[in-house]
Order: sequence, then structure tokens, then C-alpha cells
Amino acid sequence: MLQLFKVTMSMRKYGYKRPVFFLNNTFLLQLGFIYFLIL
Repeated sequence: MLQLFKVTMSMRKYGYKRPVFFLNNTFLLQLGFIYFLIL
């Protein structure tokens, strides 16, 4: 779980340098993945 957090944080860090669409896309993917883990 901690590993996943580090990966998401690094993804978010790189996402800021790219277009907003990419940032929104990765955020939605992270949200879906966390939702999948809970279920």
C-alpha cells in the first residue's frame, strides 16, 4: 500500500509538468484503482 502511495505521488509530480488532461486522466485512474481496492 505504501508502494502504491509513492507511485501515485511520483505520477502526480510528473503530471503537473504535462497538460491538464493528463493530470485529470491519472487522477481518475488512481481514484478508480483505490475504489477497486476498497471493493
